[in-house]
Amino acid sequence: MKKLRICSLLLAAVLVYLLGVSAAAADEHAAKQPDYSKTGSISVTIRTADKTPVSGGTLTIYEAAKAMVDNGDNYFALTKAFADADVDLTNLESAGLAETLAGYASGAEGTTVSIGSDGTAKFSSLELGLYLLVQETPAEGYEAILPFLMTVPFWDGEALIYDVDATPKPVVAIANGKVALSVEKKIEEKAGKAPKDTAFQFTLTPKAKGYPMPAGGVNQDGAVTVSITGSGTADFGTISYDSSNAGKTYTYTVAEFKGDAKNYTYDETVYEAHVQVSYKDGKVTATLVCTDASGKTVDTMAFTNVYEEEPKPSPSVSSTPSPTPSPTPSPVPTPAKTLPKTGLLWWPVILLAALGILFVVAGLAYRRGRSR
Repeated sequence: MKKLRICSLLLAAVLVYLLGVSAAAADEHAAKQPDYSKTGSISVTIRTADKTPVSGGTLTIYEAAKAMVDNGDNYFALTKAFADADVDLTNLESAGLAETLAGYASGAEGTTVSIGSDGTAKFSSLELGLYLLVQETPAEGYEAILPFLMTVPFWDGEALIYDVDATPKPVVAIANGKVALSVEKKIEEKAGKAPKDTAFQFTLTPKAKGYPMPAGGVNQDGAVTVSITGSGTADFGTISYDSSNAGKTYTYTVAEFKGDAKNYTYDETVYEAHVQVSYKDGKVTATLVCTDASGKTVDTMAFTNVYEEEPKPSPSVSSTPSPTPSPTPSPVPTPAKTLPKTGLLWWPVILLAALGILFVVAGLAYRRGRSR
């Protein structure tokens, strides 16, 4: 009788345990069961390797698959734009899944938002489903992040999250390295005044095909040409380098196109622009060094054209002899004027002289008499 009671108690305990397990399983199943009456949101924050937010650019979201339920089983069904994609949605972690779906995004209708100053883009009022996020326009100076997938809701191991915060760590944005190339033109006036409307052309040519080049303006030879009227400067444009260029050095030549402007001597200098690309901590650095024909480092790729007008011809000399000039008569000297005659008489002069002598003799006799 005691054995029967013990067995009954054990059986009751097992039943209670099984009922508890079933209830827990039912609760867990209920917790994982999405509420299809809800909508959710996805907030994506883009950061560099050192956690710095990357602002600018845009992010586009596409509904790749809708969340469906059949007899309590939840699954994803591809939307019309992605229906032709040969993918297995039972394993959302499979390699290349996001990239494959991104190949069909051009035919889908997406929603694009700008990335704010905090590096975040938010998409609201999303129905339950699988979403593809693609960055078609990256922030200035950065590479676009790789496409990735997010679900609404998202199971975090304990509960379903309808407002999802995502930070695509495996696809951190990488800062691009950039260099700006420019050329300077000078005119040296050696003789004459140079016209101000003469145009000069300069070319930036890669040493090999396939080099990164400034956006737009590349001709059929793969070179970029700019023009300068008179003296001044011109920009070839900015060249961007990404992580795929790291560890490489790119060399470009810069030269002046020899034109036919009259009275100019063109500068035949050929410069080289060397760009060394490196990558560290999510950042690409492009270092520019310019050298002249001798290999000397220069700060500016400057060209000087000399302007020199041709000398004007001297006036021609006539072969007809010049007439011999008539001798100029010497001027006749003007005679000096003579003093007019005054009618001078000489007898009074003689008389006065005699009287003077007499007075002198009389004076001497008088002094001699008194001295005795």
